[in-house]
Amino acid sequence: MVVILLLAAVGVLVFFGYMGYMVCLAVGGEMRRAKVLERGEPGWARIQGWERTGWSQGKKDILRFSLAIQPDAGGPGWMGTAERCVQMMEVPQFQVGMDRRVRILREGASVRVEFE
Repeated sequence: MVVILLLAAVGVLVFFGYMGYMVCLAVGGEMRRAKVLERGEPGWARIQGWERTGWSQGKKDILRFSLAIQPDAGGPGWMGTAERCVQMMEVPQFQVGMDRRVRILREGASVRVEFE
């Protein structure tokens, strides 16, 4: 009986820990996105391809995009990836070969890219 209660308690703790982790990821992701959109420099990205990550937020799938990125300020472009929550009806706005406006935030050796 005690073992069953302990297993149930552990199951409840694991469940709520996982849910808390998912909430932190969702809120943290939105905060990072807002930071890049606010502080990042403007640029363009050509979509080279995309794939589903297997994760979702509500009714939105998280897609990973392969991008050819070019800052408006000039200089060499580079290849990179970005993830974004997209509803399936929005997918036509993110087709291979399309150019999309982005914001680019450089922080030391790290570079973050977000679609505008």
